[in-house]
Amino acid sequence: MALFTELSRHDERAFLGVGLSYYKLGDYRSAVRFLESSLGQEGIDIFEVQKILAFTYYKLNDLDESMRYANAALSIKDDPELKALSSKLSREHKVQNDFIEEDTLHFKALFDGYEFTDQARLALNILEEAYSEIGVKLNEFPRDAITVILYTGKDFYDITQVPYWAGGIYDGKIRIPLKGIESHDSVAMRRTLFHEYSHALVFSITKYCPLWVNEGLAVYLSGERRQIVGQRIPLGNLERSFPQDEQQGRLAYDESYSAVTYLVNSYGIYSFDVFLNELAKGRDIDTAFRTAFAITYADFKSTWGK
Repeated sequence: MALFTELSRHDERAFLGVGLSYYKLGDYRSAVRFLESSLGQEGIDIFEVQKILAFTYYKLNDLDESMRYANAALSIKDDPELKALSSKLSREHKVQNDFIEEDTLHFKALFDGYEFTDQARLALNILEEAYSEIGVKLNEFPRDAITVILYTGKDFYDITQVPYWAGGIYDGKIRIPLKGIESHDSVAMRRTLFHEYSHALVFSITKYCPLWVNEGLAVYLSGERRQIVGQRIPLGNLERSFPQDEQQGRLAYDESYSAVTYLVNSYGIYSFDVFLNELAKGRDIDTAFRTAFAITYADFKSTWGK
């Protein structure tokens, strides 16, 4: 990053490298500034820059600018990822067109103000609690405001395409279906919001966290207590994805929670902050795991819960 930034002072073609670096770090506003500065520079692949800008603006929840760059890039080249983004943007724009925005110090919420104002404000209060409570436990606080989109149940599942049993999702934005979560059921809402905020916090540190750690930590920090199980699904199979089958999916969550609980009880919750920051520094997973938990990742996978 420092090298690209220094080069950009002398050669504007380096703006692209700086923009890509900021994108990978999750600093999307800085990414936009440098990526847009790179447009028009000699030797720059305009299609690639416009494609990245489409995804960057999507991360910033600027759907209009995201669509503008997606369409511009698609006019140059047919691209499956951009076509999928364009389709998703159309669905989201239709749903969010009448949403209102309400901000707190650390969150930006979008919701149907005609139906869910009270629930949305309750959700924002709970998220501020999550910011403080989880932040103290891990000594981590996201730098930028986090976008939260609160949907009716139908809109949530239409847009996210997640299984019907999912209670929320974090995909760069916290997305929650409010339909069915009554305002008095703050326990269920709190658990769901703490869970998804945990994902947002992990993502703000590193994008390379194994999924079983990410999900197990989110369950643990949400206050939900699931069944303690052994390693029924190899942990190596849960690093990138979980089963779509409901029964196996729930087992994957139970197992992830069980493994994380074991590590918390053995090494303390702060060890996960060490692990995540080692990954953020570019350490391989075995080195990061050994630094945080005094056991190699390979040894943990081969011995835990068996």
